[in-house]
Amino acid sequence: MRIGICDDEINFHYRLKTVIDKYAASKAISVIYFDFTSGEDLIKYLLNHDDIDVIFMDYQMDKMSGLETSQNILEKNIGIPIIFLTSFPEIVYDTFKVNAFRFLVKPVDVKKLSEALDDLLDLYSSENYILVSADDMSKRININDILYIEARNKGSLVRLKSQTLNCGLLLSDFQKKLPEDRFFRSHKSFLVGFKYITEYGSSEIVFCNGEKAKISRYRFNEFKSSYFDYMKRYIFEVRLP
Repeated sequence: MRIGICDDEINFHYRLKTVIDKYAASKAISVIYFDFTSGEDLIKYLLNHDDIDVIFMDYQMDKMSGLETSQNILEKNIGIPIIFLTSFPEIVYDTFKVNAFRFLVKPVDVKKLSEALDDLLDLYSSENYILVSADDMSKRININDILYIEARNKGSLVRLKSQTLNCGLLLSDFQKKLPEDRFFRSHKSFLVGFKYITEYGSSEIVFCNGEKAKISRYRFNEFKSSYFDYMKRYIFEVRLP
């Protein structure tokens, strides 16, 4: 596993590595670290390299904050999972806008860190792929790249991070294939992925790229409950109001 750490407190790098090293030893996996003390240095590196699997990002840094750094990474379409680290749990809502993979409060809890890394390994597992027929070809797609799926005629439009596919599968077929704790049928015409949602209202859901999906008023309360369950399971462990 190739791990980037972006924190302007270099001593924290050493403390975090100590915890990660113990986790890696328990899983019999090797770890390579990439150290950055500013968001500017991290972005400069990422523009020329694609060898980092995950970034541990400090929220509060001099000059460019962790949130600003992550926004820059998102705008440049660099798809690396980011785990936010902060002493201020109230900023968790800000991290929704940049699709944080996880949110951990300093001092980092070993159990929560291990759970986040377990989920990261699962992210790269082959089980996260499905095979679909799209544009007269069989395609293997990563379900973690799906923003939403929309019903179209006798098939579906699959909106991924970097492309759109026209598939012969019905929305109900996709619903059976995708994990229900990460996707939700918000409307008769939409199946949405929780991962890329940045905001929602009573009638629509907004994704990180500005696109929107409909939400039925009859499914709104169930959607809210499922979405918060997802956030608690996959993003952070703080109490929501």
